[in-house]
Amino acid sequence: MSRVDESSQSLHIGDGTRIHFSKDDIAMVFGIPSTGRSILPKTPKHYSGDVTYELAAGQINVKQLRSIKAAQAIVVRHHDGPMSLIEQDEFKAAFVVFVMSSLFAPCGKHDHVSEDYMHAIVHPGQIKSYDWAEYVMRRLLEAVSKLKADLSSNIKTPYIYGCSLFLQVLYLDSIDLGPLSMEHNTIPRVQCFTYDRLRSMIAADSSFTAPCSNSIVHSHRPKLRSSPGICYHWATSKYSNSQSSNQDNMLALWEVLTLMTRIFKIPLEVAGPLFVAVSDFQRQISSVESQRQLSSALGSEALKLICLLLHIMEPYANGFRYQPNISADRPPVGLCSMWQSQLRSNAHLGSATSLQLKRKSINYIGETSAPTDNDGTQNKFLHVLNNNIAGPSQMPTGLFIQAAHNVQDNNISTGKAMARFYLSGRPDKDIRCIDLNTSPTGDESGPFMCCHRERLSHIDPRSPWDLGCTYHIDAVRAAALYKKISMVEETDDPWIVHYCPKYIEVRTCAVKYQFLGKSEMEMGLVDAVLRRFKQVDDELYMNQGPARWRHFVESDFMVSLLAGCFDISDPAVRSLFCGRHICYDVSTCKFLFFPVLLQHRWVCFAWRMDDNTIIVYDPFFSSSPNRSGVLCLNFCRCFDGTHIRPHVDLAQVEDISATLLADLSSLADNRGSVPAIFRSQEGTASQQRDSSLHI
Repeated sequence: MSRVDESSQSLHIGDGTRIHFSKDDIAMVFGIPSTGRSILPKTPKHYSGDVTYELAAGQINVKQLRSIKAAQAIVVRHHDGPMSLIEQDEFKAAFVVFVMSSLFAPCGKHDHVSEDYMHAIVHPGQIKSYDWAEYVMRRLLEAVSKLKADLSSNIKTPYIYGCSLFLQVLYLDSIDLGPLSMEHNTIPRVQCFTYDRLRSMIAADSSFTAPCSNSIVHSHRPKLRSSPGICYHWATSKYSNSQSSNQDNMLALWEVLTLMTRIFKIPLEVAGPLFVAVSDFQRQISSVESQRQLSSALGSEALKLICLLLHIMEPYANGFRYQPNISADRPPVGLCSMWQSQLRSNAHLGSATSLQLKRKSINYIGETSAPTDNDGTQNKFLHVLNNNIAGPSQMPTGLFIQAAHNVQDNNISTGKAMARFYLSGRPDKDIRCIDLNTSPTGDESGPFMCCHRERLSHIDPRSPWDLGCTYHIDAVRAAALYKKISMVEETDDPWIVHYCPKYIEVRTCAVKYQFLGKSEMEMGLVDAVLRRFKQVDDELYMNQGPARWRHFVESDFMVSLLAGCFDISDPAVRSLFCGRHICYDVSTCKFLFFPVLLQHRWVCFAWRMDDNTIIVYDPFFSSSPNRSGVLCLNFCRCFDGTHIRPHVDLAQVEDISATLLADLSSLADNRGSVPAIFRSQEGTASQQRDSSLHI
């Protein structure tokens, strides 16, 4: 701690080398918010400690949290049943007090709790809206100043204030310790630092110095790791300085694209997929092989790029919307990361992916002969247009299914550009995921691996309808729900936060816009509804053994294929088919449903396993903009293998949307902040489902 220079916010590690840090590094290490309202006011007049609060709805009395022991007692309190909303709020506030007082910003007085942040925990629902990383940083720098003053005055320091663990993690995670150095692919970083690993890294760092003649002789000096791949401020700033021209090009491109949206009078959000398409084009022409070919084909390549950009822009001009929250100042975090990484894994994944696609590729729906597999089995593809299954004589001729693109093809396509744009929104949400209870090794730990179950070849799973399950739309209740969703305040607070099998986060304003049809459903929201469908099926098949009639595969599976970044070895991919959350053998299911955001609309592929037939549901041709996700989810829930039960008219799309919203409001293990207008229904979730689901 004495090596910290508080004026420059840097840690000296010897030989003039410094590790500069910021509050964003504290967020990287601990996963706490680094944006929002400041906890400490600009003037100290509010620090009296005699502040009293008039309790309102959603607030708690913080007087019971004036000591660390009192906060700890609430945290470790045993509950015989589920915690009430008040108990949950008390736990949140007590946990913040306990962790701040014992780890992030400990005080010098025994069992003492600081008054600085009491106003920030009165309303537990707003705890995440404060800049906690800034507060931890300020208290750390104050502790450094006090420690240096005590040392210079020969005052014994019995207690070190401030968060020294942050400095340890930052230092050990930034220097080169050989095989002990870890990849920065897990956030928060402290999740990777177990007790044994921390001791091993400290011991390895200590070996860099050796005592000799009452002095320290440095046999080796610790070296900083190379900047690429390091998540901390010192590395990103150093890397950005060396890549300043590349950064300038990125910002210049973003400015050009946002200007283009204003000239063409189309939504600003279209700049996102345009950015992906142009960056792909730049990467393609920068290769040596492409530069040889461009000398004779530059004009044709430029025409292809213009055509691609226009194909991306046209649906937005016709009303398509997807996550309309892009700023004109700079690209979103996911696009910046994609610009820097340039999809380094493409070459590694191409051959493994193309083999599967060649075997199951779809050409033209209108063909009379079905393609044949290598084993002689025919692959049959039925096209479902809206709610009607079209046989070969009814199919529109020449209807091309864009999902058939071979992702190994380096040519730029609208589908690939849009798929990469959709996936670009995932990284910054992963950064905000702070579930510290998961293993740092991800889903590869023992019990989460695929269980080798005995195949149930003689068991024919019964469909949900055979088990007495029917789906109905209550128009009156649907109208009431629609009225409620329209009155929800448009905030950035996450309505949906779900961890299994992968992290999902959907903001309140996004849920509102997407269920009202103002923008198309995003991948996270579709996956959340699919998880609710699976929960309903789990209840339905509870006493039916391990067999299951259908399985829902979340959307990033197919979108990753289209984007060219599919990795079968990724634990997130394996978790879509096996794991502790799946209590049946997926290979014995009769149907696998694969929803995919195909360019500017949702499409669902239903794979009938018995006869190797793929049924394609495409609601594009007669549905209004931004409603294809609702119709595809209704298909996933209500398709019985032959028909959609019950048959619905496309004029009922708002009623279908409200029914899906009712299902989603009953999603188990949702850690998000459900709007208050919907909280009153949480206690009667099962009664609510009875109006739309009868078992």
